[in-house]
Amino acid sequence: MKLQRLFFAGFLAVTVAACPGGLRLDLGNAFPCDFSEPEHLRDQPCVSVHPGEWVCGTDNLCRPNADEGLQSETPDPTVETPVLALPTLLQGPNVLVAADPGVRGQFLVWELGDAGPTLVSSNGTRLDRVSFPGFSGVPDELAMVGGLSGNALLVLRADGGVASGERGLTLAQDGGSFTVSLRPVRDGRLGLTPLTGVEALRVDRRPSPLSPGLSPISIVVNDGTAGESVRLTLPPLDPPLSYRPLDAGIAPPIPEEAQENAIADLRVVPRNLLESEPSPLANELFVPVALTRTGFYYRDFRTLDGGTEDHWIALNEEPVLFPNRSVRMRHSRSGAVWAAMVQVAGAQVLSTWLVDRGNPPRMVRAWDECVPCASEALAFTPAASGPTSVEVLCERSGQLPRQLVRITGVSANIDQRTGEFLCAAEPLPAPIELAEILLQPELGLRAMDDTIGDRLTLGGRHGQVWSGASLSELHPLSLDRVPLGLGTFEGAPMAVTDSYVAVPLSQNGMLAVPMSELLGGRATADRLPAASVGGVEGWAILETAELIRVQRSADASVSELDVDFGPQLEGAAGGPASGPFAGEAQVGPSGELRIIATAGDGLYQHLVGTLSGIPGEVVPELPQLTPEPGFPIRSLTLDRATPTRPDAGVKVRGYVVTSRNVFDFQLGGAPERWSQRQVPLPAGEPVEVWMDAPRSPLGRVGYRDGTVYTLPGGYLMAQRLPSADDGGVPRVLDFTNLNGYPVALTERGVFLSRRDPEPFPDGGSSRILIWDRLPLPAELAQRPDRFQRGRIESISQDAGVDPVSGRARTRQVLFLFSAHGYVYRLASSTDG
Repeated sequence: MKLQRLFFAGFLAVTVAACPGGLRLDLGNAFPCDFSEPEHLRDQPCVSVHPGEWVCGTDNLCRPNADEGLQSETPDPTVETPVLALPTLLQGPNVLVAADPGVRGQFLVWELGDAGPTLVSSNGTRLDRVSFPGFSGVPDELAMVGGLSGNALLVLRADGGVASGERGLTLAQDGGSFTVSLRPVRDGRLGLTPLTGVEALRVDRRPSPLSPGLSPISIVVNDGTAGESVRLTLPPLDPPLSYRPLDAGIAPPIPEEAQENAIADLRVVPRNLLESEPSPLANELFVPVALTRTGFYYRDFRTLDGGTEDHWIALNEEPVLFPNRSVRMRHSRSGAVWAAMVQVAGAQVLSTWLVDRGNPPRMVRAWDECVPCASEALAFTPAASGPTSVEVLCERSGQLPRQLVRITGVSANIDQRTGEFLCAAEPLPAPIELAEILLQPELGLRAMDDTIGDRLTLGGRHGQVWSGASLSELHPLSLDRVPLGLGTFEGAPMAVTDSYVAVPLSQNGMLAVPMSELLGGRATADRLPAASVGGVEGWAILETAELIRVQRSADASVSELDVDFGPQLEGAAGGPASGPFAGEAQVGPSGELRIIATAGDGLYQHLVGTLSGIPGEVVPELPQLTPEPGFPIRSLTLDRATPTRPDAGVKVRGYVVTSRNVFDFQLGGAPERWSQRQVPLPAGEPVEVWMDAPRSPLGRVGYRDGTVYTLPGGYLMAQRLPSADDGGVPRVLDFTNLNGYPVALTERGVFLSRRDPEPFPDGGSSRILIWDRLPLPAELAQRPDRFQRGRIESISQDAGVDPVSGRARTRQVLFLFSAHGYVYRLASSTDG
């Protein structure tokens, strides 16, 4: 036995001596690499044994080199001066905004520094700039009545007077023409004298009693009256527009002394929102509601015993005492809740009322008057649905940002400015970026349409336009935030956000379609977008774990877009799976469309067949793999090249990132089965996986510190990001791929990888990429918060045909999506 041991030891010594470089373990050199050394020194233990064949691997041991990094034929990207790509027209700031009361999505916007407003068509797709001859400066208020397909009344309030004009509009396929003429509204009480002393404009959703079928403009004047200027038919200059007070000519005066009971605000609503039995008169389906110093009145006009009765009726029996000036009034869409904001001792006081429908109707206090904000209340809306409440947008107080609150009653605390009780308020999640709303009363800037009582429209600093029935239900006209992901729609990018889908159907950029409009009766509070599906047109995943496909509607008269439902991704314990979600699609050799999705810690597959317009009709999908149970999958990519090889024996292959691990997965073999393998990589935090090219089998994984490794081999491809001036290393927020070159978005800017031009001492060159910081737009260079919540994407575009080979070429363009919806072009690269 002793002799055998001596023989084995001698054999081992001879074997080790015969092996160049010593004993190899798992195909690695026994002498580990030192990753603290520069690249040309680090590989020396491997190069000295296997010249040109072996390099240091991520396991700190030598391994055969594989060409998984940047391919030699890849052209260098072109770094460009940052250019704003979207929005194309409405770039702001918007100092005034008005909405058409009859059609959602029609807006009139006044941009600061522009010669005039921008008109937006009914579906938000078309924008045209219009100048107003003879009008200079910025008006105090803007109102709009009538559709854009015919004559419309545009009303501007400035310097205490009102100018209005008829607009004739002719649209052609390749453009449009606008003609605008302005003239003052004449005071019907004083002959042809222009109307002055105007406090507010109010737009009515009603046929006018004087002009059936037409919507009038209501005008509140500081002499305590309120009336209207009726929109006329062409020709626009004859007769002149005339102001007719509601309390002198259309209806008898309000019963009280004029000075005591001056009209502070006026709204016009359908009669059936107030009365249980509306008047049968065709032109009296709508009634004006006036807010005066002593309370609310409405005009009662009805037939009695063969005659007519025409008078104002007090709606409130409880006494109130409002100031004559600085009062605003709004109501809910149902007409059940009314609210007024009045100025008292330098603070706003909220008065909230409920309508008791009857004949006659009555208003009762919902709760006592209270102060809703520690600072200024910029806007308020009675809640459109749910329990009685009023939503208030409060201006920043001290160092605190703007806040959206829901008022539900009165608290026990006292406001020291007014002596009134503070309102009982609870914070509301803001549907938009509140700081972007251009509301600065101290500078005379108020981009808010207050002309319509049951809908709010706001303008933003960067061209945004938002509209909704209440503050918590505001939806944008175009993309106004960083998308959760990008898919494609009709060959162009489609953005998926947390509340809407933005499709490339607008002349301004991406048209934002809220889920309530997209899904119609199928919309629910939790059926919101969660992720896009890459590699296929129009697919997305909802928060309810349902796959949907967005496409053009077959009946455009009903809706521009339509949605079909696929399956729901079901959790292992039953019910919808939880997020985060991700999705990629591939088309198989036989033409089958296969969607690979992740939800929580599970990996799912769906072979697309028949879809349904009704959710829940397609059989749910169960998870196929759980790479790391209990740890959500954070990133997914598909290898679309390997499954197309006839000899691969693989139908699906890809990579996922979990907590701090990377797995490759595949579907294949005989019998066919799913399998997974953890990729051996260094410690750290992997952020994202992606493929070198759409049809490449080479993958990439990027780490939080900017380090990039190749897949499947795990070779170092890009070193970590350079340290900042303060010594810290930028943290990567997002990666993308620009024609093979990794790009990193960090808290300190955008970095593009490139080849290292410095040769080694022996004349060799590095295979590991280094990072360069890209120039940023001027507005972002000083505002890192604008891209800390940003996103970078590389989007393929048609680059024509190669004149030599005749091959179609593509160009990849690097875009940066910022927090306010701006999209910047930073770099590009054309395929070789």
